[in-house]
Amino acid sequence: DKIQLPPLGQQAENRVVGAPCGLMDQLSSYLGREDHLLPIICQPAKVFGPVPIPEDLQFIGIDSGVKHRVSGRQYSRARTAAFMGYSIILQHLGISREFMENADTEALPFQGYLANIEKVQFQEDFQQLLPVSMPGEEFLRRYGSVIDPVTNIHPEEKYPIRACTAHPVFENDRINLFMQALKQVNQNNENRHLFKQMGLWMYESHQGYSDCGLGRQQTDFLVENLKSMGADKGIYGARISGGGCGGTVVVMLEKKQSSAAIQRI
Repeated sequence: DKIQLPPLGQQAENRVVGAPCGLMDQLSSYLGREDHLLPIICQPAKVFGPVPIPEDLQFIGIDSGVKHRVSGRQYSRARTAAFMGYSIILQHLGISREFMENADTEALPFQGYLANIEKVQFQEDFQQLLPVSMPGEEFLRRYGSVIDPVTNIHPEEKYPIRACTAHPVFENDRINLFMQALKQVNQNNENRHLFKQMGLWMYESHQGYSDCGLGRQQTDFLVENLKSMGADKGIYGARISGGGCGGTVVVMLEKKQSSAAIQRI
C-alpha cells in the first residue's frame, strides 16, 4: 500500500548502506504533491493530507555546494546524542534499563519519541537535567544503552546531548505552529501577515541544526544573506534541509518580487 515502499527504502539505507537516516525523504518523494506541503509524523510513518501552498507563496531550494551525507560522522553523532538524551529522561522518570531495552516503543513514555514531549514540559522538567555534552564511555557506564537499533555509541566520542535532545522537541512545536499558520492563510488571505512569523520559525529551525553540530559555513552564509534581505524583498524565511551538514537551503518567498533577490544570492 502507499506507506509500505518508503520504509523498505529506509531499511535499505539503514541496513545495507549503513546510513542511520530517517523516513522523511522516502515518504515525501513517494507521496508528495506539486504545490503542496506534506505533513509527516515519523512514528514511524504517519502521513496526513497535503496542505496547499498559497498562490503568492513559493518554496525553492538553493544548492550550497556542500555534499550532504546522512552516513557522515556529524549526523550519526547528533542522532545518537538525541537517543542518549531520551534514555537519560526515561531513567530519570524511573524506567529501568531492562524495561527500556525490551519494551515495545508504544509502552515507553512519550511513545518512544522525543517529539511527543511538550515544549513547556521539556523546559521545566528535563532541559537542565541533561548534560550539555558527555563522552560515550561515561554514558555507557551510567545509563547503559539507547532504544535505537541503528545507533552505535563510541566510547571515545563526545556527544552534544542537551542540544540534540532539545531539537526534536522544539522543532515539532515549530512545525505545528507553522502548519496552523499556513492553514489560516489558506482560509483567509488577509492572514498573509503570518508569513513573516512562519519565516522566523524557519530561521529558528536553522539555528537548531547548528546547535546540534549539523550546520555548515556555506549554508549559514546563504541563510544569513537571505535573512538580511528580509520580507521587504519578498524573502520570508530560510533554513538548511534534511539531515544538515550541507546540502540544500530551503527558502520561503513571495512569488511576485523575489526573483531578483534570488538571482542576487
